[in-house]
Amino acid sequence: MELDLFIDTSHVMTFKAGDHRPDLMRAGYGNGNHGFAVDIAHLNLAMDQTVTVRIAGRDFILDGSGKKLGEYLKPS
Repeated sequence: MELDLFIDTSHVMTFKAGDHRPDLMRAGYGNGNHGFAVDIAHLNLAMDQTVTVRIAGRDFILDGSGKKLGEYLKPS
C-alpha cells in the first residue's frame, strides 16, 4: 500500500507501508503488512506543523494523523 505524507497542506512524499505489525492484523487491518516508519528529520519541521498521512491519491486520512508534530513526540 502506498501512502502520501503532507506537512500542513503540502505533499512532501509518497512511500510504501509494508512493514509487518501483528497488532494491525489482530485489529483486523488486513494481513498486518501495512506498518510504516518515515524519517522526516531532514525536513527540519517546526513543532507546530501538521503531519498528515493519507492513502496515496485519496482523501482518506489515517487514524491518528493530522496532528501537530509536537503532539506525536513522547516526553523524555
